[in-house]
Amino acid sequence: QESVRAIALTEHPAWDWYLRHLEANIKQTETLIQAKRQQAASLLLVDEPKARVAAVMVTALEARRETLLELIMLPKWIIENGAAAEKLVADLEAAK
Repeated sequence: QESVRAIALTEHPAWDWYLRHLEANIKQTETLIQAKRQQAASLLLVDEPKARVAAVMVTALEARRETLLELIMLPKWIIENGAAAEKLVADLEAAK
């Protein structure tokens, strides 16, 4: 089990399982970012095209990490805003 960022916890078992899964993916992505950064740096003088490929991978992995960090707050947002959204949907359906 990964320790999930405390701010994201929901106290709902299913959502918290989802958050632990995301946290594991974030940590794995961060490990891959470090490995690709090291690879890019070590290849820079020996094989510039491969170093560029590794640098592009770093950029893609950083984007992935940022997306995962956004997703980690999704359950809390859904729970906190669910009642308001339910009311809006009911109002829209009643207006038909």
